[in-house]
Formats: sequence, C-alpha cells, structure tokens
Amino acid sequence: MRHLYPAFAFDGMKRCREFKTATPSAIAELAAQFDPFRSSGNEQVLIRNANPRGSPRRMVCDFGPKRRMHQTAISRILRHLFPPPENQFLFNGGMPRALRAIETAVSEGATHACELDFVGFYGSVTFDDLAEALRPLPTSVCAGVVWDTRMRLPDLFVYASSACSSPTPEPPNGLFLGSATSPIVGERLIALLLEAAQLPEVITYADNLLVTGRSEDEVIARIQQLQRTLDNPPFACVSGLRFRQKEIVRVAGADMPFIHSWVGDVFRDGITFANHESVTLLDPTDGAPLITGWGPSEEKLRQMRVAEHRYVTLEQINEAISMVSNWRRYYSNWADGAFVESELLAKLKARLFLLDGTHEHRANAISAIVDAWFLHQSNERRARDLDFFLPRTGGDREASLWHEAADRIEMMLTRAAQISPPLRTRAG
Repeated sequence: MRHLYPAFAFDGMKRCREFKTATPSAIAELAAQFDPFRSSGNEQVLIRNANPRGSPRRMVCDFGPKRRMHQTAISRILRHLFPPPENQFLFNGGMPRALRAIETAVSEGATHACELDFVGFYGSVTFDDLAEALRPLPTSVCAGVVWDTRMRLPDLFVYASSACSSPTPEPPNGLFLGSATSPIVGERLIALLLEAAQLPEVITYADNLLVTGRSEDEVIARIQQLQRTLDNPPFACVSGLRFRQKEIVRVAGADMPFIHSWVGDVFRDGITFANHESVTLLDPTDGAPLITGWGPSEEKLRQMRVAEHRYVTLEQINEAISMVSNWRRYYSNWADGAFVESELLAKLKARLFLLDGTHEHRANAISAIVDAWFLHQSNERRARDLDFFLPRTGGDREASLWHEAADRIEMMLTRAAQISPPLRTRAG
C-alpha cells in the first residue's frame, strides 16, 4: 500500500486547491507523513458558515493537506469495505438514478410516498460504538481520522468571521461537514438503520429518505418501523438521530384530481424528494400514473426568484442565474423548464442590470426579456404581457428596459412580416 501514499498526498493537496505548491518534492514530503493510525497533529482547521444568508447555519470545515490526505485514503477504504446498497444513491449514480428509482417504484405499483429527512444528521452522530459500526476499520483509525479526536480540542480550529461571533467558540459536534470520510460513514450508518428496520425498499440520497408503498397504511407502517429502530438503534452512535416527516402524498391517478396545478399539458403529482418535484402523465391505455419528468420543488423555485426581492445583492443574483441554468442543463426532461428558465433569467438579468448598469448587462437583459416574451407567445396558456418578465422594482431604468425590449420586439415582428406575413399573425 505504501506505493499509494504519493497518490493520497496529491489528492490531499488537490482538495485543498494547492496546485501551485504540489511539486514532486512537496508531494513526497507529505506522503512521508502518511500514518492514519495516529492523529494528524496540530494542522489548523478553518470553520466557515456555508449558508451565510440562510438558516440554519451549516458549519463546514476546511482541512489542511495532511488531514485531507488521510481522509481521502480512509474514505476509499470504507467505500471498498461497505459498498452502499442499491437503494442508496449518493455513491450509486447520484440524484438522477435516485429519481429513476422513484419512477420505477411508481410504475411497479407504489401509490403513496412520504419524504423524510434527518435533522442535523452529521451533528447528531456520536463516537459511542462508531468504531464497532465501521469494523474491520481499526479503532485507532476511526478515532484519529474519521472522528479526529485531536480536532475536538479548541486550540486547533479557527472560525471564519462570518461563521461565529462568540469569543470562545466550540468545535462542531458529530461528524465533520467537509471531511472526505463523513459521506461514506453517513451512508454506512443509514444502511445499518434500514437493515435493522428491514426496510430495503426505502430510497435514499444522503440524509433524504423516500418511503413508498401501495397504500397510505403501508407507508405509515414503514415510517413507524423506522422510528422504532431509531428508538432502539443497532449502535449507540446513531441514538441521537431524529427525522422530519413531510406530508404523505398519493400519486395522481385516474380516480383522483390532480394535487397541485396544471403546467402546460401536465400536472404536478405532489411527489417531492430532495428539492425535486415529479411531473406525471396518465397512461392513456390504463390510466396508470407515469412520471415523465422532474423539476425543482416550490422551495427551490423560491430560491431562484430572488430578482423580485426588495433587497438583493449581485452575488445572490449571479448564484440564482447559475442555479437556473444548471437545473435546466441537468434536467432536460423538466416539462415546463424552458418557460420557467426563460422567465427567471429575464427577471434575473434585468435585476442584474439595475444593480450594475454596464452596457453588457443591459444588452443581456434586453435579449433575455425579448427571448422570454417570444417563447411564451408560442403557447396560448403561457402568453404574458411584457411587464411579466421584469422584476417590477420600479424606476426609470426599469422603464427604459421595457421600452427598449418593446422596440426590439416590434422591429423583429416587422421584419418577420416582411419575410413571411403569416408569421406576424402567429406571433401576434
């Protein structure tokens, strides 16, 4: 295994973004310190709040290269020792495969579903029996790398200014968010819980769980079984875990009305999982529900609609633009995605111009507004006035955007009519 030490060392430096200093001699020097049976010593750890504008706070640890080296190595060993079961998708294809598993469950007869998520999962794990849950990993490795007992002392960690205002901050509890070992350890603990509860059909992605069943009573019984297992857990390290239960929803079928609202030619069936919401059509042959796509949940959409907030920063606008574009790129079967994306980008880019009035931002905003208007005009149910695509904050600069976008639309319609008269009729 010694020949792998340089690879572990480079991985540690890479995760710390120390590319410029990752010279062969520096990698060799770090690799010479590889010893997972001992503590990583006095290497300092920065703790920052990964959710500075929201609640609750998410305290993430930024580790140095030595700790990263050991964490990366042990996480690989743990993944080899405990490959997650097929129903756990964090390491088994990620969210796309988790969503496909939900589609399969529905197609095979599941009629009800309920999302659960653990409250403060990492922070609720304790060291009691953790080494037993991770056997055959040696206890010293569990203590020195996974739990990192040395870092529990207050002299090693430093809080970023945005993370803590207390003059005597305490180290984070439980597994460290940001450690390379925490995700696979979390998967192992959830697998042990579901195994003890005899619930192999529960779909999981990290600490999000979806309980499905062929009736509401079956879903309730499975949730109760999981709760009984938590009350008498197989290992003490998970005795503090608790979960939030969302509403049990019934998959839309031929014998019931839609749960949410019509969107184009589809309706929302109410199944949500980890900020994703399914879109369902009824099979014309037998009326059975078929999940045909996924889009962001209402909660996630609210995060994308920051352009309409009274107070918003450039950073928030740019984050929202990136979020909208990523969702559209990775979820091509988002049924109403083209319309929602165009609307959100028009408003976000308009607000970006209002916050930072460069010529580039103005041109991008007008193009986005015009594109969104034309796209919505192509669908009778989606047609909107031009005002709809502006953040409606008021002011002369927003009015100038409206007039310039209206002028461009009129110019494009005039040119289209000159080329093909019927086109103007369809667009108008």
